[in-house]
Amino acid sequence: MARILFAEDDVLIRKTIQPALLRAGYEVVAAEDGERATALIGSAPWDLALLDVMMPGKSGMDVGKQFRAAHADAPLIFLTAYDNDEFLRAAVALNAYAYLVKPFGPNQLVPLIETALAAADTARDKAATMEQALLNSREISAAIGILAERHAWTLEVAFGALKTLARSNRRKITDMAAAVIASLPGSRS
Repeated sequence: MARILFAEDDVLIRKTIQPALLRAGYEVVAAEDGERATALIGSAPWDLALLDVMMPGKSGMDVGKQFRAAHADAPLIFLTAYDNDEFLRAAVALNAYAYLVKPFGPNQLVPLIETALAAADTARDKAATMEQALLNSREISAAIGILAERHAWTLEVAFGALKTLARSNRRKITDMAAAVIASLPGSRS
């Protein structure tokens, strides 16, 4: 269940949107102003922030900056009654997922939230895949270097040998690279 921080000073909007989001299956914590929203930022891991731009005390943009610093990969959706370039530029600067102009209803908001959360999941998955690919690349490069040095081969020949070893042992090249690295004297395996 996704956790949403919802900051909105208009009590009618809060009383309309919060129950609709709860019915849609989200855990929602509502704040009536920017100060309260800011206090909530560090209280839990948030999956998304839904922030009114114009609130008494701290604005939604101010809250958004603090939210972004604490939850770098969680989507931000800004709500506003004002459709102007200044707010839009500020939202873009915070890497906001969306900027929704009031009036709106749950029928517009819930699909937007679903899309934002799905996009965030996809981005996290891609980042994890890229990180793993980088780790694999480093491990393969290290194994190639070891083989090249051990046998006085060129890097190309060492890479070919690593691929051949992996194929002949029916192992992934990353597993074979790990085995080559583990075969070094003094290595911890």
